[in-house]
Amino acid sequence: MSVRSLLRRWLLTSGVPAEEVDSRVRAVQARIVSYPAPVRWLHGPAAWLIEIGGAFAALGKPQLASRLSDDDFERLLDRLARHRRPKVRTLFQLVVLPLMEKLVAEDSPSPIPHPLARTASPALGLPATDRSSHGVSGRSLAGPAETREFDVVIIGSGAGGAPLAWSLAERGVRVAVVEAGAVVQPPTTAEALERYYLQQGLVASVSGGLVPVLMGTAVGGTTVINSGTCLRPPADRLAVWTEMTAIDFGATLGPYLDAVEKTLPVVIPDRSLLSTSDELMARGLERLGRQGSYVLPRNIANCTGSGRCSFVCPTGSKRSTDRSYLPLARDAGAAMFFGCQASGIRETSMGVETRVEGPSGTFVLAAKELVLAAGAAGTPALIRRNRLGDRWRQAGDHLKIHPAAKVFAHFPEPIGVDRGIPQGLGYHATDHPRLNFEGISTPKSVVARILPLVGRRQRWWLDEYEHVASYGVSLQERAVGWIRNVAGLSVVGYRLDLEDARDLGAGLLLIAESFFAAGADRVLLPAWDVPSEIASTADLGSIRREDFGRDGLLAGGFHPQGTAGIGRVVDGDLKLSGTRHIHVCDASVFPESPRVNPQWTIMALSLRLADRLVGRLLEAKSPTG
Repeated sequence: MSVRSLLRRWLLTSGVPAEEVDSRVRAVQARIVSYPAPVRWLHGPAAWLIEIGGAFAALGKPQLASRLSDDDFERLLDRLARHRRPKVRTLFQLVVLPLMEKLVAEDSPSPIPHPLARTASPALGLPATDRSSHGVSGRSLAGPAETREFDVVIIGSGAGGAPLAWSLAERGVRVAVVEAGAVVQPPTTAEALERYYLQQGLVASVSGGLVPVLMGTAVGGTTVINSGTCLRPPADRLAVWTEMTAIDFGATLGPYLDAVEKTLPVVIPDRSLLSTSDELMARGLERLGRQGSYVLPRNIANCTGSGRCSFVCPTGSKRSTDRSYLPLARDAGAAMFFGCQASGIRETSMGVETRVEGPSGTFVLAAKELVLAAGAAGTPALIRRNRLGDRWRQAGDHLKIHPAAKVFAHFPEPIGVDRGIPQGLGYHATDHPRLNFEGISTPKSVVARILPLVGRRQRWWLDEYEHVASYGVSLQERAVGWIRNVAGLSVVGYRLDLEDARDLGAGLLLIAESFFAAGADRVLLPAWDVPSEIASTADLGSIRREDFGRDGLLAGGFHPQGTAGIGRVVDGDLKLSGTRHIHVCDASVFPESPRVNPQWTIMALSLRLADRLVGRLLEAKSPTG
């Protein structure tokens, strides 16, 4: 009962009308039950601790948190949100997360046709094939199961798996795609997080400050919930890859990058599709004497600027792989197993067997070649769980996440936050070489999660959201982390390097300065260790780059990569070290950060791998192979 009282008090303080509070509390409690473990387990005990002991620990007042005065309750929330210990801040954020989800209601988009809606997995009624007696290595696949044979099995349907499936299938290769997720339909933003984000968007660092790492789990992988931005890998970053691996990536990837550009296609949208936030940012940069902002290239067709790219495009205009490569692969004959989980892998002298758990039961896919394209979290989990190759213990190490943060700015006039491409404008500052400045806007229904405010001030920004612009910055970081699968959950260890935090802070200050130059009357910095709300350029000038700490930024990771890197876990042809028939193709193979959104690079690597696999299959068929 005391926890319910805390929930009610938080909602009232955040501006929810008294007559709606009880129904919102019931909705919050229902939402908590649907969270992945251990979040749902931690919520009750953490909320109980705040209710019973929070007021005494934070304010020295021996009373229940829900019975504090309005001012004291606000002080308690602020003390917990800005606590010097990151783990206290993390537990507090877990407690208020379902509350913030229920602050703003949102209508569901209308359903739209999907080209894969009627794509069915092939029937598994054929006689089983006995492939269990020859040259087995790795863990045994326990129990009898129906077996289907293919030339290549691909686990994952995102930027790595889908182009590969198409390129192979159109050349007559028998291909099967295994995907754990489902075909997407446009949801609300909250529903998108619950259905199509890995662990509902709650994959987060257990080291230092809370850094959520966002990945998709759907047919199309992360491409269905990314921003749609498509950037070629910079030449200087490919040169670093070449130096690290002795492979000339600048020369070898060029033709494949061109092929991706034509197939998706990659286009530069008309400037009329930019959001008002982007237009204001461009104006502010120009007034500061900073030239060179540009419209970011995207994989779109007939875009109307709905502003919801990261929560499933509501019009189907974004050319994510479920709307580009996968329909082409299906039409070329590729078999597709959606809603199916690879549960066991073993390599034999003839190829690879993959045990799959699906809605209709368990079956085995036997293939001459297996490609792991399950992403920077899923691929190392499969490698480690099945002890594949001779470097499986390194899988999951060397995680990079392109940490990113955004600034909110309030303007006197309404700006129309739901109009335009949410990540339309780019800018590269020569004095900040590790930073990418890119627009990013968030629907109001989930923005409370990323406001560094609590209580009445948080509610003020939500109520004024029609007047609020936003813009973001990401970082080619120095820090390195890790990712592991523990009891079916992805767990991340990652902490910003101090210089990374300061670089991000410098980028945030530049964005804030630009918004002030464009006419903003206040800005909101995503930080706990500097003042969050800034009312003037003079106040902004008192904050220095060095004031930003490694655990005090409200940041996220958007491009997890490097967890099975070339030269560490796979070779230059993306073959898993110590195996004969297993390859990897997703962002996990990156030897180092490309500094930009990675999907174009992954797709090019995918087409490159397709050529190599076709060569291997032809070689195996030749009399001397």
